[in-house]
Amino acid sequence: MLFIAAIMVGASIEVFQTPSVHAQPAGSVTLASSTTTPSSGYPFQRREFVADGRFWYFTVTSGNAGWQSCPTSAPCGSDPAQWTSQSTVHPSVGPGGLSVWYDSSSNLVFYAIGLGSPQFLYRYGTPNSDGTITWRISETGVTTTGSQDDLPYVFASSPNNIWVSVATVQSGASHLELWHYNGIAWAKSTDLVGKGMIGGVVMPLTGVQYGLVTGDVSGSGDNLVIYTTGNGGSTWTSGTTTIDFSLNEAEALGIGSTIYVAGQTPGFVDTFFSCAYPCASPPALTALATGLPNNDVWATLSTDGSSDLIVAYEASQSTVDYIQSANLGASWSSPLALSSNEVLSDSDFSGTAAPLIIGNTAIFGWTDGLASPFATRFAELSLSTRSSTSSSSTSTLSSSTSTSVSTSTTTTATTTIVTSTCTVTFTLSGSSIAGWRAAC
Repeated sequence: MLFIAAIMVGASIEVFQTPSVHAQPAGSVTLASSTTTPSSGYPFQRREFVADGRFWYFTVTSGNAGWQSCPTSAPCGSDPAQWTSQSTVHPSVGPGGLSVWYDSSSNLVFYAIGLGSPQFLYRYGTPNSDGTITWRISETGVTTTGSQDDLPYVFASSPNNIWVSVATVQSGASHLELWHYNGIAWAKSTDLVGKGMIGGVVMPLTGVQYGLVTGDVSGSGDNLVIYTTGNGGSTWTSGTTTIDFSLNEAEALGIGSTIYVAGQTPGFVDTFFSCAYPCASPPALTALATGLPNNDVWATLSTDGSSDLIVAYEASQSTVDYIQSANLGASWSSPLALSSNEVLSDSDFSGTAAPLIIGNTAIFGWTDGLASPFATRFAELSLSTRSSTSSSSTSTLSSSTSTSVSTSTTTTATTTIVTSTCTVTFTLSGSSIAGWRAAC
C-alpha cells in the first residue's frame, strides 16, 4: 500500500517510530528478591545507567546497597542469567538511602548514601566493561548540620563539581540540606525547612544556572517547590510553589535552561509540567493519566537529552504503563504497557525507579510484591528510529511495503530511512504538521 501526504510550505516533519500498543520488545525480568522495599529506590534517585557496553542497576537488596550489570548486547530484559550477581558497596542501608549518578563525559559513577546519622557518604569510580568498578576514592563521610540523614540525591559533572541533597532533622524539624564540592572542600549551598521529610533534586541548566526541585516524601502535605540559582549556588531564589506533588512519587530533570517534572498529584492523576529558568511563576499543569489505583502511585520521567520524554507509572496493581512525547511535552502518546503481569502495592513502596534513554533504548527498574520477599524488576524497551525533516516549500512523504520512508521537495529536505514497514499518521493544522507517528 502506498501512503502519500502533501506537506504545506514551511512545515516541520517529525517521524517517530514507536512500538505497537502493549509491545515489550525486550521483555522484563526479576533480578533479585529482597526483604526490604523499594529495593529499586525512589524515582528521583536514578539508580540505572549505561556505560562501557553494559546496563548497570544499583539497588538496596535486603539492606545491602550494591549493583548488578549486564552486557547491552545480551537479552538483559528477558534472561536474568545474563546479569552479574550483586556487588556490595555498603551494608545496612535503608531502601531510600542510596542515590546514583553517572557522568558520561568523565566515565565516572558517583553514589551518595544516608545512614540515619549526621553525615552522608559519597564515592566515585570508573565502571569497567567486565562489570566491575574501579573506585577512585575511598568511601568518604561529609558531616551535615542536622542528623538522621536519609533520602540522598547526587549529581556530578566531574570530581570537582559534586552536589548532594539530603533530608535531615534539626531541633526536631525536617530540613533539606544541599551540599556542594568544588574540588577543594564541601560547603552547604542552601538549607530548607519542610512540614515533614522532604527530598530534593538538583540539576544543571545552562552555564552556572541550576535548578532545585523539592517535595514531600512523608505524606505531610509539603508542596513541590522549584528553586533556581544563576550563580552556581551562591544564592537561590525564594522558590516557586506548585500543588501537592510528593517527590517520592515524581521525578525531575533539566534540559537546556528548562526544568521538567512528572509525578502524581491528588485525585489519582499523573501530572506533567515544565518551566524555563528562573521559573518565577507557577507552571501550567498537564494531566497525563487519570483513574489511577490510589494517591500513592509512583511516576518517573526520562529523556534522551534532546526532545524525547518518557513517563512510566503504575497504571494498576498489575500493569506498568508508559507514555511518550517527541516534543518535550507539547503532546503525548496514548498509554502503552511496559509490563502487565506485576503484583504492585497500593502504597508508596511500589512503582518504577528512574528510567533512562540511551540511544534507542529505554531502561526501567521497579520493585514488585505485596509482602516480603519483594522482587527487583528490570525492563528494556527498544524505541527504534526517530528523526526530523524540515522543508521550506511543498514536499511529499511516501511509504509503501518497502523498508524505507523518503521525502522529496522542490527545495531542500533530508531523507529518513526506517528499518521496517511503518504505518504513518499525522495531524495537519494550517501550515503545520504535528504528531507524526510511524508505528512499525
